[in-house]
Amino acid sequence: MDAARVREANGALVIEYGVGGAQGKLEHWQYDTFRITWGDPQFGTSPVTFRLGADGKVAGMTIPNQQLPLVFSRR
Repeated sequence: MDAARVREANGALVIEYGVGGAQGKLEHWQYDTFRITWGDPQFGTSPVTFRLGADGKVAGMTIPNQQLPLVFSRR
């Protein structure tokens, strides 16, 4: 499975995904869900839901996909 990374860049959250380096800007939508606006317009937008662990820190995230959701765990 490809890896995904969330980082801060110029005051905004950015997600990077996959070997090809797809990138998108994250903006808060509601609760633990954000919206990704992908840098490549053909990908449009995607929701991403963060999962919290018992300690209240992010434990992973899920991005819906047409086949199966992309599920990531924090390393």
